[in-house]
Amino acid sequence: MPLVMSAVALPFYGVWAKSLATGGGDLAAQFAWAQFMARHPGSAYNLSWYGGMHIFNYSVLAPVVMALFGVRTVSVAAGLAGTWAMAALLVRAQVRRPLWPALLGAVTLWCNVASGRTTFALGAAVALLALLMLLTSDCCAARAVCAVLAGLSAFASPVAGVFLVVAGAAFLLDRQWVKAASLIVPPVMLTGAVTLVFPFHGEQPMPMAKLWMPLAVCAALWWAAPQGWHLVRSPTPPES
Repeated sequence: MPLVMSAVALPFYGVWAKSLATGGGDLAAQFAWAQFMARHPGSAYNLSWYGGMHIFNYSVLAPVVMALFGVRTVSVAAGLAGTWAMAALLVRAQVRRPLWPALLGAVTLWCNVASGRTTFALGAAVALLALLMLLTSDCCAARAVCAVLAGLSAFASPVAGVFLVVAGAAFLLDRQWVKAASLIVPPVMLTGAVTLVFPFHGEQPMPMAKLWMPLAVCAALWWAAPQGWHLVRSPTPPES
């Protein structure tokens, strides 16, 4: 099914790359970072963006990868990789009817790319691969690979790293200490180190009127999650 989902999503990414990726919206920022990195690969500070800011505070990996391979190429690759990993996660988690959740995930990931958030798409794809690795095997090697991918996810997108920390907190509540550490420790340490070395401060307030949207999504997820998914449905794990 992961391959089927990727094949279904591929034409939509083709339409986006060919006709919709015109450089407007958030995509303008992706082009700006990629072009700056291509022109000034030895510079760590961009004086032309928001009055000047550290490049690597925004993302350590995304500007470099986009400069090397192109914004559209990275966007499509990240979206398809995330689509494959999302479907594989649902299959690995033994969801009874994974088709519709996989389709919903594919649409969501495509919308993220279509809105121009390539950096987050890259980080989210690596984060999904980290979670997939964590569910694939309980061996030490798999958890080590998961930790590496978690760190790379935070390097690609600090926001994606934050979401991994949330997933790690669920394992922490379930007293699965090693799995929790593999998801929490790398993003926290690496993002903290980047913040110290390349500091940047800004504000992006969220109006109270828009707070209902993420809360509604959380409520819908809680309602739709199977009863056995106590990591999603409950703040505390059931008694063993």
